[in-house]
Amino acid sequence: MASLSVGNESCVLCSVSRVLHRRRGTETSTEPDTRRQTLLDLQELLHQVRLEPSHLQHFSESSSGGRRWTMSRIQMETRSNGASTHGATVSFHDIYYKVSQGGRCFSRKKESKDILIDLNGIMKPGLNAIMGATGSGKSSFLDVLAARKDPCGLSGEVLIDGAPQPPNFKCLSGYVVQDDVVMGTLTVRENFTFSAALRLPSSISAQDKEQKVNRVIQELGLSRVADSRVGTQLIRGISGGERKRTNIGMELIIDPPVLFLDEPTTGLDASTANSVLLLLKRMASHGRTIILSIHQPRYSIYRLFDSLTLLVTGKQVYHGPAQNVLEYFSDIGYTCEPHNNPADFFLDVINGDATAAIGHNLDEDSDSVSKSRQSIEDKLVEEYRSCQYSQQTRAELGRIVQGKQTVKMSRSRTITYSTGFLTQFRWVLKRTFQNLLLNPQTSVAQLPIFRFIQRPSRRTTVPSRFDVIGSLINISATGDSTLCAHVGASLLAR
Repeated sequence: MASLSVGNESCVLCSVSRVLHRRRGTETSTEPDTRRQTLLDLQELLHQVRLEPSHLQHFSESSSGGRRWTMSRIQMETRSNGASTHGATVSFHDIYYKVSQGGRCFSRKKESKDILIDLNGIMKPGLNAIMGATGSGKSSFLDVLAARKDPCGLSGEVLIDGAPQPPNFKCLSGYVVQDDVVMGTLTVRENFTFSAALRLPSSISAQDKEQKVNRVIQELGLSRVADSRVGTQLIRGISGGERKRTNIGMELIIDPPVLFLDEPTTGLDASTANSVLLLLKRMASHGRTIILSIHQPRYSIYRLFDSLTLLVTGKQVYHGPAQNVLEYFSDIGYTCEPHNNPADFFLDVINGDATAAIGHNLDEDSDSVSKSRQSIEDKLVEEYRSCQYSQQTRAELGRIVQGKQTVKMSRSRTITYSTGFLTQFRWVLKRTFQNLLLNPQTSVAQLPIFRFIQRPSRRTTVPSRFDVIGSLINISATGDSTLCAHVGASLLAR
């Protein structure tokens, strides 16, 4: 599907308004010719432009009693062979995040630990990377942007195209976790069909959902293994790269405006990791907004990034174009050797490796040249806050806040899913039965465990039984169905 240009979108909006206005005028008319012409106009318009229900974000009643659409963001796609789409612009303003920790022994007072400190920036359509050492807060930052963190301890604001995140943003965006969310006993196509059944609205026909599954399979280059099992530890399946692409496809089913990935190269060899990032780069070049966290990529992966955010203990030391970061570090006194991997160089600087500083002499006394890691972190943070990239970002953030869309948000934080409970229950039950039939070893191994669960109830056995039940139920889907549907269907199938 190829996206319409801004001018074409305006023409289409005018056509929609004109046809709807004519339709309201003919609702009381009894002339069949007028009503027939209106229907023909609507059919022709819908044939040219596809408006999905998720693209109509706000529906309200006008003062005259008629209906109207308030569209803060409409994605329109024409029927063509292209794969372009409109990504969203994600801006984050004054993000702070802290967690409570238990106090010392015999002390009820809880201590708080700062995880993210004063993060500001903009991530536009393209390949946006978040880098940092282990424990720098990159995964927590990714979860905050994806609205997957507990709001307790979180302050600041994340805007999507200048508007606040809706309560169901988790269901509208895509999030690829480190661990697999696919069912290994099912085929690639069956996993995609499961995701489409739960994440696409019930108003979309089964035929359209099947076409969507086929498009995703083709886009990800999985046609050769579409009908092959993904594989488990006991069942031979597809390769690691194909498995990772299958996980990505589970999220692409809904055409998310933003796709988040938590360290997508974890567990992959260098060649496979490179192929996965090339796939993400190709999707980003078609207009998708892709945000990923990554630890230490090789140069062939690093050069694919459009935007780079460097974190150290939850604080920003760089946020801007990836192609300018080496020049920035050189300006503040750190230079990268010609044959050094930039990602390795950044981590060396962040970790306090003073040998990267210009003019460093290895023969000098170590006490005179070494700096504490904390002092280097403070220097990097202060240098970034005073640099032109930070000032330009804050100026652009100010313009976004001034033009912020005043959308009336519901006080309720209840997440609305695309499908109802019965649909969720039926599909989860079906998938669980298929898994048990195709993987009988698991069923046999669980028999003694369930015999243990069914023992007479005693006060001392209740907590342990709940622990066993919790370990048996693997809730892998994060935005497709409710917890109740997963638990109920899993227990009934077993």
